[in-house]
Amino acid sequence: MLSVSLGACSSKEASEPRSPYYSDIVTASRTADSDFEREVLSDGEVTRSEYEESVARYVKCANGQGVTINPVKQGDLYTYELGAGASAEKVADECSVGTTQKIEAFYGALVQNPTKGDMMQLIAACLSSSGLAPKGYDKAAFTADSESGSFPFDAEDPRFGECHLDPASH
Repeated sequence: MLSVSLGACSSKEASEPRSPYYSDIVTASRTADSDFEREVLSDGEVTRSEYEESVARYVKCANGQGVTINPVKQGDLYTYELGAGASAEKVADECSVGTTQKIEAFYGALVQNPTKGDMMQLIAACLSSSGLAPKGYDKAAFTADSESGSFPFDAEDPRFGECHLDPASH
């Protein structure tokens, strides 16, 4: 007698399409620098809580070596203020390996560019939709303006930085 067992797809697998970064993230898990990083990346996604945990591990690693790292929230991501000390940058670089280095890059891509679109076009569209750049401002104009360093708007305006940090939000 032959018995066949059919596995059912979970409702999540059936209803939610995978991110366009899925295969890149899974591939990165194979070269992970820590068990934590491998575990986070192995399912092909990076959640907010996994990102937060990677930042906490990064800070703890640096603190354990006498270096203070202060995460500063910038949109959905963090920038980092390093404490003083000759070895601070070296410790920060070393501690990022296996904690934030790969995880933060993928989480940033997922929140800043969830469709894996052309970043220059996304930034240009964000600048236009935010009202900073003229209507119809596009990738070609943004590229030319970036190369010349001359924009048809105030590049010191906070919307400029916001569009660079999170172009998908506008």
